[in-house]
Amino acid sequence: MRASLHVHLPTLVPAVHERAQQGHRGATALLADWQVDDPSVAETARELAGTVLAEPVGTVRPFYAMGTTARRCAAYLTACSDGQSSVSTGEPIRLLRERVAAHLLLWTEDRKSIAERRSEAVRALSILAAALPAP
Repeated sequence: MRASLHVHLPTLVPAVHERAQQGHRGATALLADWQVDDPSVAETARELAGTVLAEPVGTVRPFYAMGTTARRCAAYLTACSDGQSSVSTGEPIRLLRERVAAHLLLWTEDRKSIAERRSEAVRALSILAAALPAP
């Protein structure tokens, strides 16, 4: 079914793009899933990256955030082109990807964190890996 959907993407993208520009998060998620480089996808990637980068590493905490934010961040970042820059910081998406990947690597090694959070970081890195420069 997904293969047949890709045949229709050129006709679907403009309508979904319009919805994304109106602030519909589901439309933005579709564009990211379809790997459509769109300003709404880049903006959401930046928001998610800010959340991931704000997560402390190496500290004992009374609670830990659970969820898929890191994976969603990775998926959105892979849908963005390298040329996209953050409006507020001027930081290219390529550098933001690398900063997020470095932070996620710290998550994976954080022995003061819970296993689920470290596992989430590994899953996010596996998504992000294809969009990172070769070592």
